Amino acid sequence: MPRWKPQDSKAILQMIADDETRPPQEREEARRAIAELNVDQSPSPRRLGRNANAPQSQADVDSDIQNHFRNLHDPRLDGQGRREIELDLSESMRAILGAFGNRLLWLFHDNAAELPLMMDLYQRTQSEFVKAKALEVITHIAKYSTISAARQQASEFLNQVDSKGQPQ
Repeated sequence: MPRWKPQDSKAILQMIADDETRPPQEREEARRAIAELNVDQSPSPRRLGRNANAPQSQADVDSDIQNHFRNLHDPRLDGQGRREIELDLSESMRAILGAFGNRLLWLFHDNAAELPLMMDLYQRTQSEFVKAKALEVITHIAKYSTISAARQQASEFLNQVDSKGQPQ
């Protein structure tokens, strides 16, 4: 006979994890169970199976980026679940996602390294969503970067996109 699972087991586990009156061991077990549920419910970004050693395609990169933004607004994922998913991503994917999220830090950050990353991503991607996100970052660099060479390079790239639709 299968074990009974309540419909909203995650909510019950979260209540146990947040209940200060419960023993610490019980609260920790509830947190672990929540993490396991998150892993079971969210698609794993890790490449498993026959093609695990194959290089990541641009379609895989696009999918990872779109999943990242989808996961930001997924009510089933808590901060720990999002962090675990991000830790499974490759360094290059983390660099791309970091560039998307660094806008507030750019006044104090050397964003000149992020500009080539975003321009390359824009040129390689087949996803309109990813292109739009890359253009947002490039536009932000063109307007607000404290590095004049980065501002100029970003502006030139945007002018090429505006005039030809695709930079060279």
